[in-house]
Amino acid sequence: MNQEKQKILDMIEQGTITPADGAKLLECLGETEREESAQMRQSAQRMKGKKLRIQVEGKTEETQDLHVNVRVPLVLARYADNILTNCVPQQAAQGMAAQGIDLKELNLSAIVDVFEELDEDILNVAIQDDENDLTVRIYVE
Repeated sequence: MNQEKQKILDMIEQGTITPADGAKLLECLGETEREESAQMRQSAQRMKGKKLRIQVEGKTEETQDLHVNVRVPLVLARYADNILTNCVPQQAAQGMAAQGIDLKELNLSAIVDVFEELDEDILNVAIQDDENDLTVRIYVE
């Protein structure tokens, strides 16, 4: 049972609200949950098959032949918020918090929403100097 439902049931038990009012609140809460679930399904359907691509090609002073090709399904990225906040070790999270990084405030779902609509590269950089000849491209396909 989620926290909101438990709070409503506690208020009924304590007499803060009437059982009828509690039933109305529970009904509204159920509708909100169904709407959110429907929105998530629609978003997942729109993103089906879309991937965040990261490609690095070229050479560096240390590596003469560099090829990086990463594909992350955007459907998975939508759920990364939960994974990040629950899977990062507490000591690491505290270290990041000391640097001003709060994983709970990082809203990857909102970022993924923006990715859904992109038709252009997020990043496209060519780096050339005496030791390096690299091309980095990040985009959604």
